[in-house]
Amino acid sequence: MLTLRHFTVIPRLPPTLERLRDLAYNLWWSWAPVGQDLFIRLDRDLWEAVHGNPIELLARIDQERLNELAGDDAFTSHLEAAWQTFQRYMQREGWFSRTFPDAAGARIAYFSMEYGIHECLPIYSGGLGVLAGDHLKTASDLGLPLVGVGLAYAEGYFRQVLNADGWQGERYPINDWHRMPVTPVMDGTGARLIIRVQYPHGVVLAQLWKVQVGRVPLLLLDANLDANPSGSPSRNLSRSRAPRSPSGGKCSVGGSGSCARNSRRRCPRRRPGPGSRPSTCPRSSAAARSPPAR
Repeated sequence: MLTLRHFTVIPRLPPTLERLRDLAYNLWWSWAPVGQDLFIRLDRDLWEAVHGNPIELLARIDQERLNELAGDDAFTSHLEAAWQTFQRYMQREGWFSRTFPDAAGARIAYFSMEYGIHECLPIYSGGLGVLAGDHLKTASDLGLPLVGVGLAYAEGYFRQVLNADGWQGERYPINDWHRMPVTPVMDGTGARLIIRVQYPHGVVLAQLWKVQVGRVPLLLLDANLDANPSGSPSRNLSRSRAPRSPSGGKCSVGGSGSCARNSRRRCPRRRPGPGSRPSTCPRSSAAARSPPAR
C-alpha cells in the first residue's frame, strides 16, 4: 500500500502543566538542577531513552501520566518553584549592565563551529565545543549582550554497534530539528528567514534555527535546503560535524590501532585474532552513543 502521509500523535499538556513547554525550550534547565530534576520526574526511564531531550520527552510521554501529574500537588509545587527560579534568573540585572551602563544596546557576536550545551543538542564533538557552550552559559549568567552563531548539522552523533566478529559499525541518524529544543527563525512576514552567503563556488542559502541558552540566543545556520543543489558543497556545509570514518583500517574514535579514549586497549575496528578477546574500550560498546570523529 502506498503511504501518502505520516501523522504523529503527541500528548496534550494539561493547563496546569503548560509552563513545562516554556521551560523545555530554554536550555537554562540544563545547568539548573531544579529544572532538570523536574523533567526527570516526569518519567525517568523515558528521559534516559530520549537522551535528556525535553521536547522529545513531552512528545512521547503517556497522556495518562500527564493527567496524573496535573493533579499531583507535589509535582505542581515543583513546577511552580522551577518556574519562579527561571523567571528570577531571566529578569535579574546582570554584571554587564551594572558595570557598563553606557553600553545599552551593544551586541557581541560569538562564532564557533560547535557548541556543547547538552547532549540533546548533538552539534559538538569534543572539548572545544563544550568550552563554547560554557561561554554561552557564563555570558547568560553575567548578562552579556552576546549572540552565538553556529551550524545546524544534519547528522549528529553516530551510534556504534559491534557485530559478532567484533567489527564496529556506525549509523548516522538525521537530526529532527522539530523534536529538539530549537525554534525556527521567521522574518517580518511570518515566513522562514533565509540568508544568502557568498562563497567562492556561488551563493549559499541558509535558514536559521534559534536555541535559547538562558538569556543568550544561539543562531544555527542550516544549509540543507532544496534551493541548494543536492550533493553540492553548499548542502554539505551543515551536513556533519566531521567526515565519516572510512569503512576499514581506521577507528572512527581514535585513529588506526588505538582508541583516543582508552589508548591501552586495542582499536575496536581491528578484527580480533585467534584466541583474543574483543576490545573492552567503553567507546566501542554495543549500541554506544558517541560523538562523531574529529
